[in-house]
Parts: sequence; C-alpha cells; structure tokens
Amino acid sequence: MNPVVLVAILALGATLVALAITRLRPPAAATQAGTLPSHLSRDHFVAPDHRWLVAMFTAESCLSCAQVVDQIRGFESPSIAVQNIEVAREPALHKQYAIESVPTTLVVDREGLVRLAFVGPLSVTDRTSIAELTSPASTEE
Repeated sequence: MNPVVLVAILALGATLVALAITRLRPPAAATQAGTLPSHLSRDHFVAPDHRWLVAMFTAESCLSCAQVVDQIRGFESPSIAVQNIEVAREPALHKQYAIESVPTTLVVDREGLVRLAFVGPLSVTDRTSIAELTSPASTEE
C-alpha cells in the first residue's frame, strides 16, 4: 500500500475517533462570570433618600454602555435617582459590588434591595419593567 494513502487513512481515522469522543462527552456546564449584588448600600450612591436608584455600571469605551446611559437618563425624577458608575472614575464601587460585566443596570429601592438587574443592552421589555416598577402608581416599595 502506498505510504501516503496509509497516512491519509490513519489521519482520517484519528479525526473520526476524536469527533466521536467529543460527541459522547457531556457538554460543559454554563458558567457565569459572577453574581450580581442583591443589596447595595444606598449611602454609597447619589440621593439615598429617593424612593428608587437606577445604577448603571459602565465603561467609557463600551458602546452599549453609552446607549444604556441615554436610555436610563429619561427615568430621572424627584423619586428616581439615576447614577452612571463609570469604572475608570469609580473603580472602588465596581470592585465592592463585584461588577464584572458592563453595562450592568440595577434598580434599587430605598432600603438598598436590588429589585431589577440587567446585564447588557436594555430591551424594550427591560425598560418597560423599570417604568412599571418605578412608576408613582406602583405599590412596590
């Protein structure tokens, strides 16, 4: 048998065995870079006396972050404080609350309980959820 053909057959066989092993192996479990905080100390943020805080953890170089900041600014009101926590300006808050992904948006009540949390760009549904939760008519407190 020609040595080139033999090498090709062996290579094909090794590839098929590797493929079979890969398919038999269970998929790796999904991993998450970190967990989002469930509580914030409102004293670390602007307007701790407001009913709601919408905290956006961002990075200056992040295009999605800029979009989230623009979207969330419209929620600011006498009862809703809005704060952009940019990592280069406030790295201690990112570290303290273990924020590993940006943009991360947290909606926090007066007591510091995180009521809604979003990682990544905000969808229409996300913004509607924020509006419903923080509306003056909301009984959520």
